[in-house]
Amino acid sequence: MMAATTKVVRVREESATARSIWLERPRGFTFAASQAVRLTLDGHSRPFSIASGPEREQLQFIARRSESAFKQAFFSLSAGDEVDLAGPRGNFFLEPARPAVMLAGGIGITPMKCLIEHAVDRKLTTPITLVYGNRDEREVVWGAEVDALAGAVLPLLKVLHTLTQPSPGWTGRVGRIDPALVKELVEKTPDAVFYLAGPPQMVTETREALLGVGVDASQLRLELFRGYDAV
Repeated sequence: MMAATTKVVRVREESATARSIWLERPRGFTFAASQAVRLTLDGHSRPFSIASGPEREQLQFIARRSESAFKQAFFSLSAGDEVDLAGPRGNFFLEPARPAVMLAGGIGITPMKCLIEHAVDRKLTTPITLVYGNRDEREVVWGAEVDALAGAVLPLLKVLHTLTQPSPGWTGRVGRIDPALVKELVEKTPDAVFYLAGPPQMVTETREALLGVGVDASQLRLELFRGYDAV
């Protein structure tokens, strides 16, 4: 565990409501994909999953806009500002010897992106299916980046987007990550490890759907983003 003060390298708007920041990686700071740290801004702290793979030079984080004091501080950051961090922690790890099915809702894409970048950088041959659920196209973050990795850079990566309130021009899947979709995924890869990350309700319901179609609890890895819209 390390505590350090570091600097913002750059910021980028990822969607109408989400922003990424990149921090200088403190000397000697190591972590496993996809561990988290605690960020402190203007006296306010909260845990954040690291969005960038451990092989990358900088540490990337993302947040969704809200009226909380922490989020206001996050969205006011500029290059050169200082940030305190402490970590890493967490055990939401990729098991490269087994197929992976990643089910992410909203900002729950964060640890999945880290795991996928790790697979790219280590040239892993793990079959990965990413299912990414959002409300509409405006809420999707890193969609183009992840899609570009599928097939060309990471041959065994497949990406499925599903939206609950898409625009009229949307041609992809419509709906939540529901029991029907879960059943379809399990039938294709029954021996996979299933990685779930997102709002607690989404993770809980998806877990129940997986157990309901016969997936053993030992195949499940959970990351709940508690209160990420409010803090």
